[in-house]
Amino acid sequence: MLKKFNVFVLIYFFLCFSAEACQLSNIFNFSVYASNDISAHSSDFQGLTGAGGSINVRHFRFGPLGGHECGIGVSVAKSFNGEHGSMDGILEMTNPKATYYLGDKYGYSSFTVSKVVSSSHVHHPTVIQHMHDMSNHYASLNVTKDVKVEDAGELKFITGAEKIQVIELNNQQFFKNKNIRLIGKSNQTVIINVEGAFVNIHNLTLNVLGVKIRNIVWNFHQARSLKMNYIAGYNTLVPLGAGPYDPSLGWQGYIFAPHADIYLEEMKLTGAVYGKNILTSSNLSTAQVNLPPL
Repeated sequence: MLKKFNVFVLIYFFLCFSAEACQLSNIFNFSVYASNDISAHSSDFQGLTGAGGSINVRHFRFGPLGGHECGIGVSVAKSFNGEHGSMDGILEMTNPKATYYLGDKYGYSSFTVSKVVSSSHVHHPTVIQHMHDMSNHYASLNVTKDVKVEDAGELKFITGAEKIQVIELNNQQFFKNKNIRLIGKSNQTVIINVEGAFVNIHNLTLNVLGVKIRNIVWNFHQARSLKMNYIAGYNTLVPLGAGPYDPSLGWQGYIFAPHADIYLEEMKLTGAVYGKNILTSSNLSTAQVNLPPL
């Protein structure tokens, strides 16, 4: 039997917070979070970004915000180094000894922020613990009996009747298939637990039919290394002009990999990513993280 789980937990924590207290210690307040460090170049992260260690960026933009971040664009515990870029919102340093650099150390123009503050809206140890707790919780759920998984050239998931669908994969299935198709309903939450210490998702298309992006969780609970690059995808619930859907959403959903070094290159993620370290390449076009439209 499926263990009890609040189907709205992901949506609720991402959209809601106490404005009066202005505390952002829930992992779902973030679109990008690393318990250690983030090193990123030549792209942008939307929403709130945080790190329990340091953040180093160049040719980069943080923003726009999603409206629930207390005006904070980035929260960091140890140090922030930015060159040639900008940030929507406030740069929060949660440790009085934390340092920041917004300059042209290597000849690049300065990094622009609206304000730098020393405050504790984000309690990083609590965020990190919550990231691990949620990943462990997802991993403990029983696989849904009525979900169909087809693995023959295309990795296809067809959800059943239950509102919570739990799927289990192994890392080898990403090597065997270049297309993933998730077919479900807009009121369902789909949790995909992926086994394996080293996961490489390369040159793949993820197409989602009927499931909201905010309701998709990819839980790489065993991963020590997660590499993702050259990923495309669409969602039938996201239209584009006169066309049937937006084909440029890339990977969709919330990625949990609390023990992993996550490498993102030449791709777009629509959703959120949480890991130990998050790194992108120094190429001109690299990883982009966008807030989900639904």
